[in-house]
Amino acid sequence: MGGVWPGTAEELTRRVPAAAQYRPSTVKSMAEAYLLWAGRFGLDTRVLWAQMLLETNGLRFGGEVAPALWNFCGLRRPDGSGFYSFDTPLDGVIAHVAHMAVHALPACPAEWTNYCVSDPKHPAKHWNDVKVIGDLEKGSTAWCPTPGYAARICRVWNDGV
Repeated sequence: MGGVWPGTAEELTRRVPAAAQYRPSTVKSMAEAYLLWAGRFGLDTRVLWAQMLLETNGLRFGGEVAPALWNFCGLRRPDGSGFYSFDTPLDGVIAHVAHMAVHALPACPAEWTNYCVSDPKHPAKHWNDVKVIGDLEKGSTAWCPTPGYAARICRVWNDGV
């Protein structure tokens, strides 16, 4: 999960299917935001972008999370009452990156504390339960128990949505 990917926003946007629900300029802004914020936390942008593509069906949506929620990783309310909604695409990107930082980092970097808590599910203590992409499917109660989840993220990155 850690490590800064040296790719570009153009490389990320090329992975988005033509039928995406957002304008190309919005997708490019999202890609730039993912590169910036994942880099600030020291997370691999490829994993986050592929996870976003998996969770949103390549930004075509069609599932329970609507495009207008700007919720790119399916952040669900703890009480099961639905999904979080964010005001802008940037807010959604930051929430996704901050949420993964909770899982991947032993602590939120001090200068990013305000952004870490922008994840509505941010716990008092970092779970620090994801070191490599394979950890995304170990079935822990802190993470996704869906078998094959990490492999699906890898497949999205390697083969597309």
